[in-house]
Amino acid sequence: MEKKTSLRDLSVELGVSPSTVFRALNGCGDVDARTEARIRAAAEERHYRLRQTSFSGECVCILPSVPEYFWGSVRRLFQEKTTRRLRFFLYPSLGEKDGFLSCLASALECDPSLLIVAAPEDGSVRDALSQCGVPVFFFCEYVSMVNAFFFGSDPRADGSRLGDAVRERYPRCRRFLHLTLTERTPLSLARTESFFSRLSHAVVVDRLSIPENKPYLASLLARQISEAKPFDGVFCETGVLPAVCLALDKCRIAREVVCIGFEQAPSLESYRQSGRPILTLTQDLERQVSVCIASAERYLQTGTFPDAKETFIPSLLSD
Repeated sequence: MEKKTSLRDLSVELGVSPSTVFRALNGCGDVDARTEARIRAAAEERHYRLRQTSFSGECVCILPSVPEYFWGSVRRLFQEKTTRRLRFFLYPSLGEKDGFLSCLASALECDPSLLIVAAPEDGSVRDALSQCGVPVFFFCEYVSMVNAFFFGSDPRADGSRLGDAVRERYPRCRRFLHLTLTERTPLSLARTESFFSRLSHAVVVDRLSIPENKPYLASLLARQISEAKPFDGVFCETGVLPAVCLALDKCRIAREVVCIGFEQAPSLESYRQSGRPILTLTQDLERQVSVCIASAERYLQTGTFPDAKETFIPSLLSD
């Protein structure tokens, strides 16, 4: 029995990347005319067709499971915003590339028409997604690829906006304790860089690396904070501010110390009650999911890609 030609076979034979074959056959318009004609001719000769999309096409989501407060909310919103049956594949966290690749292999066995993913930034992940022959919608976390589309917040705009708000509302906040994640993503790095770029007066007096979802995190932080140099503001890269506030209380740190960072709405009340001044940006997950689902439905029904490669949804400032 003759072997069926795959997208990968065509790319190797023609000396181009799998993503170039995919874009040429989908008429994305960003492939050289001669190259596109050569790819189409080879595909026609070998009776190769991309997976056909239709209203009944399946959409598969590959998402991290940790932290649950964030990704659990994302899953629930995806289920609420569409009547279409979504199949979810979960891997441990954004630092687990092997877990993601395992989920991707299982997802492709379902022969999906579209993938919605939050993926680790890794070369092997990028290669696997480029070769899968299925359109990819990235949600929140983005791996830079030609044949993919992103829905989420703009990390640089978010960082700049939060930095400007700190400068305007807390001008005396100059000495920062910077809490970084053990597993840092490109988006969190960009957001943090933009935040401090808006605070020319700021000095980072100490920097602590912390794991997410670690038991007794507040106690761990309290031990580290007690040894830090004096500070009047805490900047946290992601959603552990409730544990930070508790740790500050354990260390009897002055109530005037400002807590600043990026947080999700379900966690806000737990540190508002601490009485400390806070300033946070929260991703507008409901709107992000709504826009992503609308674009997914449009693609599955008509085969039409989103108008822009990146769709940024502004985050919400809270204090």
